[in-house]
Amino acid sequence: MAANAQPSPATAEHSEFLTRLDAQLHERIAAIDSAAVGAGADAAILAQLIGVLMQGGKRMRARLAFSAWGGYLQAPASEPAATVLALGAGLELFQAAALLHDDIIDRSETRRGAASAHVVLSAAHRNQQGTGDSAHFGTAGAILAGDLALIAADDAAAEARELAAQSPHADRIVPRLRELWREMAIGVTAGQYLDLYSQSLPDWGENTDRDRARSLEVVLAKSARYSVEFPLVLGATLAGASPDEAARLAGFGRPLGEAFQLRDDVLGVFGDPAVTGKPAGDDIREGKRTALLTETLVLADPRDGVRLTRLVRAGELPAKEVAWITRLMASTGALERVEAMIAMRLEASLSALAECSLRPDAAEGLRQLAIANVTRSA
Repeated sequence: MAANAQPSPATAEHSEFLTRLDAQLHERIAAIDSAAVGAGADAAILAQLIGVLMQGGKRMRARLAFSAWGGYLQAPASEPAATVLALGAGLELFQAAALLHDDIIDRSETRRGAASAHVVLSAAHRNQQGTGDSAHFGTAGAILAGDLALIAADDAAAEARELAAQSPHADRIVPRLRELWREMAIGVTAGQYLDLYSQSLPDWGENTDRDRARSLEVVLAKSARYSVEFPLVLGATLAGASPDEAARLAGFGRPLGEAFQLRDDVLGVFGDPAVTGKPAGDDIREGKRTALLTETLVLADPRDGVRLTRLVRAGELPAKEVAWITRLMASTGALERVEAMIAMRLEASLSALAECSLRPDAAEGLRQLAIANVTRSA
């Protein structure tokens, strides 16, 4: 997950949406801060951590929802509707909650070029010579910050549904928005656990077909659907798109989401830390059983395969071993194979986009956005 925004279709509608979205996010974080501080002034740090995290990022999920929403209107909107702004804010706050929790699960010390929330809280505890374990204090506090972001996300999503209740097709739209949000939240939570569980398995490397299937299962559940498919379908549903049309748009979003996450996996190893905001090789160091790692094992010669399996099962690795695995990913052709997987999914996604009944200008905007997100460097 990235630090810096990437080029995208530069339309006046998108610029206005992003400007108003950032203003609304600021207001929502201030509101949740006010409520938390009402319980005690020392709780102010929680909303501050959310705010710092929200200063970065590409706003991709909100932009996808906005693009889908606008694409099913008969003409470009003169300004973003309150419904899609609330939905976009909900998606971005949900992402903030996921990142806060993800950094704890992955024991990541940096996020978007700065210290992760749990690291900030641990340092504050040490600096004030607090009693108890500083690491535990940081972990517990960051979990609570993530919970607070999730509350704010659910508030925004509920507001979007309340506003949608005034639309002509409210009887169909509102229940479906609720179902989609719930399905997204459950899916990403289960996906996080599947990722965690896959890293614990002692038999990795014994059945590469099964390992490959597991890695792609995590890609789909943890990131692909919630990062791309659900924002698109939520936006389309909000605009009144039919269930059949929403399903066609999902056919565009799902392979694009898989390509997005596979690119993330590549950047986690080969990306420039100055651009990604995270150290290169973090996924290897943490023992993430990604598709890139699995393809490396498939293509490695027997001797290297035995060494790779032993290292991955051992858990966190020293820098020397991370560097060796990085070289192996390139020399075996695993990196090239994953690049081909990304290209194949992008092609499938764009083919599905051509079957959607979006306005031509909106379809072209989504096409450009898809390409930008898959070819990004952060």
